[in-house]
Amino acid sequence: MSIASSQAGEFPRTSVKPLIGVVEPFDGECLMSVLARTAEKNVFTRVREMVESAGLQVLRPEFIPFTQVQAAPGLSKLLGVESGVIAGLMHPASDPERPVDKVNWYGTHLPRKFISIDRRFSPKSFASSPYIRAVWQVRPITFCPESMELLITQCPHCGAEVGWRVLHGFHVCATCGRSLRHTRPRENRVAPAVRCSGRGPSG
Repeated sequence: MSIASSQAGEFPRTSVKPLIGVVEPFDGECLMSVLARTAEKNVFTRVREMVESAGLQVLRPEFIPFTQVQAAPGLSKLLGVESGVIAGLMHPASDPERPVDKVNWYGTHLPRKFISIDRRFSPKSFASSPYIRAVWQVRPITFCPESMELLITQCPHCGAEVGWRVLHGFHVCATCGRSLRHTRPRENRVAPAVRCSGRGPSG
């Protein structure tokens, strides 16, 4: 059974083997960030390998679907985190009959296409607090509300895409091996003041 199943979308709970290394989610952290940090703590280089070690399968190894709230109990057992906490990191479809249209994003119904599956981040904020914020996943938000840096998806050193598929340390680029923290991304800028107000340019 797949946790990304469009039919059931849940784990075979009886076969889930809890991991030894447990991490506590940060406030505002996204689900993939929790999974990636857990993978690192349990010495996995791929989130897929970590999930499959518990007798589970995924359809998209680079990204665990966050809409499948039925999978929360299984993920809870795997990660050693309360089911309610895991469910709180997931975003079900606003309308179960039209699951690809909108999702419930912490009480706000957003178009599904607004939610990015890329690993977007701000090096400055990543250095101060080592986790991926859920707000960074919202495509129309192009900057980090904490650092005001424009969000990037590429390594600030080599320019390679920093995805979720391979991890050589949560803070390390899987391509060049350099830190994603304590650096300023190439050609990155502080977000224009107009974006702070949530309004686009007037003309």
